[in-house]
Amino acid sequence: MKWIRSGAKRNAELALMADASVRCEWFVLCEDFEIDDQARITLTHIYSRVEAVSWPAVLPDSYLAARVLGTAGTVLRVILHLRLPSGRPYVVWPTFNVTIEPSGAALVVVDLEEISLPDPGEYRALLLIDGVQMASTSVAVWPPEQSSTLQ
Repeated sequence: MKWIRSGAKRNAELALMADASVRCEWFVLCEDFEIDDQARITLTHIYSRVEAVSWPAVLPDSYLAARVLGTAGTVLRVILHLRLPSGRPYVVWPTFNVTIEPSGAALVVVDLEEISLPDPGEYRALLLIDGVQMASTSVAVWPPEQSSTLQ
């Protein structure tokens, strides 16, 4: 597969949450990330489009990552979903909790390992916090000849 990089926030759509004290700053699909000793986050290869020559296409090790802002000490219940191009649910990861750090932020990361994508089209990942959709991001998976027309 050929990975095509995009801007960090280009494909992220943020939703308003009923509790305005918690919000998602960004939500992306990336190849890798690092957190340095100063708690700075570096994201590597943020993707909006992938070229695949056959299906099912297998994404190499990748991550869904989000930075959530809120009141320090707040515990949030996180659920991540991946939807097929048809809109049907495909993967729902187990619910987990994150705690907002003293800095007012929490990093949410799910390792996708080698996830199989059965069909060409746009896959959408959803980030839900305490049962409310906070953000979504997508990746389009197409054969090379179709991918070049999507630019």
